[in-house]
Amino acid sequence: AATLVVAFLQRKRAEEQLAHAQRLDALGQLTGGIAHDFNNLMTVLSGCLQLLAAEPGMPPPSTTLIESALRAVRRGTELTDKLLSFARRKQLRPTTIDATRLLEDIVLLLERTLGDGVRLEASITPGVPPIYADAAHLDAALVNLALNARDAMPGGGTIAFSVEARTVPPDDAPADQAPGLYVVFVVADSGTGMAADVASRAIEPFFSTKGGRGSGLGLSMVYGFLQQSGGGMSIHSTPGAGTRIELFLPV
Repeated sequence: AATLVVAFLQRKRAEEQLAHAQRLDALGQLTGGIAHDFNNLMTVLSGCLQLLAAEPGMPPPSTTLIESALRAVRRGTELTDKLLSFARRKQLRPTTIDATRLLEDIVLLLERTLGDGVRLEASITPGVPPIYADAAHLDAALVNLALNARDAMPGGGTIAFSVEARTVPPDDAPADQAPGLYVVFVVADSGTGMAADVASRAIEPFFSTKGGRGSGLGLSMVYGFLQQSGGGMSIHSTPGAGTRIELFLPV
């Protein structure tokens, strides 16, 4: 009887993971198509505005309006870039990365930028193997998670970083991640945490956990980058007890 219960629970968990992965895949396809078309429109708008700005004798009020419109176009382009990351259509430039050195550099950078109320901790397991990924996107992902963690601790708190090698066995691999050996970056905070239904939607585009203060694209961009790099992401959160996010990148 116990074996049947365990098998039933494992099957239910696998079905839930598969449904979640299929929903994210459908969202990615829809998002990628919209972002691609929108990016084409931004290109046309940008070109027309630049031609107008180059016209001789343009009066100062018109020049000011054109510059404002160009800034809006650049903002729109940045948003489509993040959407393309979620849809796994962003061009990446992977290189061999020393995971330990990268995390040390990130922590050093954040110590100067997160504010006095945030305490940083770093734990690095010896012998972490190198990874093959886009360094700029990985930097942006870790900084993004750190800023999210800071925002979840309005009264201050601790952000703990760690990196280690971990094997994901076939019987425990999520539906959207292959089993194998990974380097895992962990960002954990002591903030407000999220309810289970919120955490399950946190990586969906435009779903913001900040009450409308953010674009809702930060975690979706991180997720898309990891998926495109052959890795994955897991979110563990408890209301009032903080959030722990794990980034898996293949060795």
